[in-house]
Amino acid sequence: MRCKALLLSLAFVGVQSLATADEKEIAKGKELCEQKKCAICHKEGSKTGKPMNQLVQGRTDEYLKGSLVEPKKTI
Repeated sequence: MRCKALLLSLAFVGVQSLATADEKEIAKGKELCEQKKCAICHKEGSKTGKPMNQLVQGRTDEYLKGSLVEPKKTI
């Protein structure tokens, strides 16, 4: 019984750690988008770029990270 409780506790801690890591990555991405002023071109009705929510569909993490760091390179 103790072993089962320990395993459940460790699993919960692991999930919490992943959630925290994801939140940090999301915050970094949001900050980068604000710094690069991505929303100027990537908003609903824009003629220069797709809205942000449409950009992620079918894209790899590597592509998305590259687009944030060097947006003109991936155009």
